[in-house]
Amino acid sequence: KPMSIVSYNHLGNNDGKNLSAPKQFRSKEVTKSTVVDDMVASAEGVLYSPGEKPDHVVVIKYVPYVGDSKRAMDEYTSE
Repeated sequence: KPMSIVSYNHLGNNDGKNLSAPKQFRSKEVTKSTVVDDMVASAEGVLYSPGEKPDHVVVIKYVPYVGDSKRAMDEYTSE
């Protein structure tokens, strides 16, 4: 079962530049976290005990050279 999920995103366009601002980043972080919350809710009693959930970290970095493309990677650590 996944116990740690780290989402890395490198963006080079205005999205990346805008998300480098703390307020906009926090909004995106909350949105991405709901995906993990939904996964845990659907697996409660099967994979996870009530109140148990994996660690989830979102990293978004502005990398101008990337331009309009997006680089994304999710790293899962399971037990």
